[in-house]
Amino acid sequence: HTGNVFQAQQMHRWCEDSVVSCAADGNVQLHSWLRPHSSIVLGFHTGRAHKLSLSPVDPCTFLSCGEDGKVLFFDVRDTQNGKLAVKFLNDRKRRVQINAVAHDPTDSSGNRFAVAGGDKKVRIYDLRTASFANSGNGTGGGGGGEGAAPHESHTRDDHNNPDPLQVLWDEEAIELGSHITSLAYSSQGELLVNYSEDNVFLLDPATGKSKQQYKGHCNRETVKGVAFFGPNDDFVVSGSDCGHVFIWSKGTGDLLQMLRGDEDICNCITPHPHLCTTLATSGLEHDCKVWQSTASESTVPDEEYMRHQLA
Repeated sequence: HTGNVFQAQQMHRWCEDSVVSCAADGNVQLHSWLRPHSSIVLGFHTGRAHKLSLSPVDPCTFLSCGEDGKVLFFDVRDTQNGKLAVKFLNDRKRRVQINAVAHDPTDSSGNRFAVAGGDKKVRIYDLRTASFANSGNGTGGGGGGEGAAPHESHTRDDHNNPDPLQVLWDEEAIELGSHITSLAYSSQGELLVNYSEDNVFLLDPATGKSKQQYKGHCNRETVKGVAFFGPNDDFVVSGSDCGHVFIWSKGTGDLLQMLRGDEDICNCITPHPHLCTTLATSGLEHDCKVWQSTASESTVPDEEYMRHQLA
């Protein structure tokens, strides 16, 4: 990659040494940590490529999304990769950038996924309705470039685009957020949505209504992640412009903990896939931090501590 790597995922169910990544250069690449010089460009987005989502059913397939407003489908067994699955269109049928894509873990077929980005709404799609047109972004092309795409493209582009199964947005609860920087599914199919210049919201996937919101963090600069945390997804975690990791109770919305994740901005939050109380974070510094809940007694911050940290 020639730009910041925004996400990397191990495809260990397909091949133990395989890693896929996406970056600010727009490229989606396949790597082997046993063969460090064997990286392959599978496809690319025009503009930054923000997120990947591995299929929960098929170990060889995954999705990518980017600021060109496209979701691309990849199968590592297929030489014709980077097939266009969805163009992300707003209510005016104009393409907007995508910051987040995630498969629904409760869908046994592995076809249902959520997409969010340059507007206030989460859209749910089904891969079975995708036309899988050639995106023009397949293997062998150049990088997408460092320049950010605008939130909305003024080119109408709805040819052969599947309609979403659902559009989720709680208009009454979500007042300030201009767009969505990240989303995450719980193991029960609940949706966490992180809004720029607003709070984190827990949405009911059936109705789109907000079940809870999580306050205190600052999400104005960069693209903040969000995740469920704990053995039963009992907690919600996100980074912040102030450099802290915020941990809330999923059920009550109470802020339980603040951890200094970065001296500048903390934007990446990833729970360990098997060790349910282990968390990795990173930001604008040159290191990553790994956290474990090893305290022998409660470390819930009091109000004075939180005011001092946020000052």
